[in-house]
Amino acid sequence: MHTPEQFHDKLAAQRRRVQILFAAHTAVYAIALLLMVFQHMTAGMVLGVANLLLHFLLIRGQLKGYSQSATDANLLLGVCQPLTEPRCTGGAGMTNEAFDALALLPIRRGKGRSLMAHNGFAGRLNDMEVQGFEATLHYPVEKNGKTEFQFLNGTLLTAGWQQPVSGSCLLLHKHLLEPGAEQAFLEQHRLRTVTPDTPALKEYLLCAEHPEQVPQAVCRHLALLAQAAPGLGAVRLAPHQAAVFLVNRFYSRRIKVRELPDTAALTTNPLPERDAVFALFRWWSRFDDQE
Repeated sequence: MHTPEQFHDKLAAQRRRVQILFAAHTAVYAIALLLMVFQHMTAGMVLGVANLLLHFLLIRGQLKGYSQSATDANLLLGVCQPLTEPRCTGGAGMTNEAFDALALLPIRRGKGRSLMAHNGFAGRLNDMEVQGFEATLHYPVEKNGKTEFQFLNGTLLTAGWQQPVSGSCLLLHKHLLEPGAEQAFLEQHRLRTVTPDTPALKEYLLCAEHPEQVPQAVCRHLALLAQAAPGLGAVRLAPHQAAVFLVNRFYSRRIKVRELPDTAALTTNPLPERDAVFALFRWWSRFDDQE
């Protein structure tokens, strides 16, 4: 992977190209305006319309490309700093079927994509394969005999490994889902709830097939995550994988062409909850070894 300095130099070169193109685009508009001022209306309008088309077909894409390059650089250098073999995955994310099998949150079934991924990344964390992305999903809600849909937005982080661990559970914020959809989701996955005797988890439901078998150590580590991540919406701990959904939490932002992030900005982690989530992933993947 390139160094922060190399990323910065590549961004600077890309920014110069976009600025030159944008300056030429502005100059053509000025020429079109002058033509119309001096009574060359047809020529001025044709030139202006052609320049407008150029903006939509080329320049707008160049502006978005620069912003995305800056986001990708920050992903690799900042968010993915603890990972080996980091890579940007864009909108790849995961399929609806894989998300449904994860049993983290309800999702619309049937045709079309319900789970949309943005600014994704992936890499290795010890012996785990980790991925994350900014997610948008919608799930069905039955109201007055009709099916409506509610949307959830935020960051989804997952980890998977080969050697299974014992047990599984789901932690769900009490106010995240519509009550009817929440109940239907828990029944679908045969999960029963128990209110954990942990002050940090008072706003959550702890769910499992056998809630009485959820160890206190699991509650303690979930409480640590809840304290470190105020936007925590859901956590799924399963034999081969774990997942965390952070509600309305995003780590990317639009970078305008007048901005050039320095190396300090490129290496800054815009997702401070990352370390607590990764710590939970590490701990749960070795749960049986710590019993």
